[in-house]
Amino acid sequence: MMINERFQGKRVLIVLDDVTTFEQLELLCRNPNLFGLGSVLIVTTRDAHLLKLVKVDYVCTMKEMDEKESKEEWKNELLKLERIPNDQVHRVLRISYDSLKDDMEKDIFLDICCFFIGKDRAYVTEILNGCGLYADIGIAVLIDRSLLKVEKNNKLGMHDLIRDMGREIVRQSSPRKLGERSRLWFHDDVHDVLTEYIGTENVEGLVLKSQRTDSVCFGTDSFKKMKNLRLLQLDRVNLIGNYENLSKKLKWVYWQGFTLNYIPDEFHQ
Repeated sequence: MMINERFQGKRVLIVLDDVTTFEQLELLCRNPNLFGLGSVLIVTTRDAHLLKLVKVDYVCTMKEMDEKESKEEWKNELLKLERIPNDQVHRVLRISYDSLKDDMEKDIFLDICCFFIGKDRAYVTEILNGCGLYADIGIAVLIDRSLLKVEKNNKLGMHDLIRDMGREIVRQSSPRKLGERSRLWFHDDVHDVLTEYIGTENVEGLVLKSQRTDSVCFGTDSFKKMKNLRLLQLDRVNLIGNYENLSKKLKWVYWQGFTLNYIPDEFHQ
C-alpha cells in the first residue's frame, strides 16, 4: 500500500540488491504500469532463475576483472580482506548454499566441491544421476545460483572461495571426528581414517592419491564400516584383503595404478 501511494505514476529509479526470493521482487515487479514513464528497476541477484520469473527486459552477467583492470581497486579489496576473517567471508558466501531448496541440490554441490571440479559436465551428471541425485536439474540450479560455472570444453568450474566454503561445510559437520564426515579428500585426513579404522557409515565419498612415487597399501577392512560409500577415487593405492568389505553402494570407482590382474570375484559391482 505504501508503494502504491508514494510511487504511483512517478518516474523512479529503484535498485534491489542481492535479491534471494521471488517474494522480494513480486511487490515491485508484478505491476509494471504502477510507475511513471521512464522508470528503471535494477535487480542484482545470484539466482538468474528469479529474473526469468519476472521477465526482465535485459540481463547483464557480471564478468571478473582481468589482471589489467582496476589494480587500485584490487589493492584496496585485498587490504579489506586482510581485516575480515575467513569465517565471515564463508558466512556471506553460504547464503547461496543455504537458499538451495532441498538436500539433493546441496549434495550435488558438495560432491562437486570435493571431487569433480574440472571434470566434464556430462560425465559428472551421469555419475551423480547414478547416485539418484537428478543432476541434470541440480547442476542447472547451481549454475543459476552462481555457485557453479561451465568452462571451456564443458568442464565444471567453481571459484576457489566457493569451493572452500563448500568444503568447510563438510569439515564443520564433524570438526574433530574425521571418520564421521560425509566426504574425505584431504590426504592426511584420509590417511588417518584408513590407518586408524575410524571411517563410519557417514562417509559417502573418499579420495586418496599417494604422495609417494610408489604405491601405498591399506587393508580392505579399513572400509568395512563405510556402508554408504558411493564415490571412491584411488591413485597408486593398493588394497589387500576381502573386497566384500567395500561398500555395496559404490556407484563410481576411479582407480589409477590398479595392480591386480583382474577384479576380485567378491567385489560387488
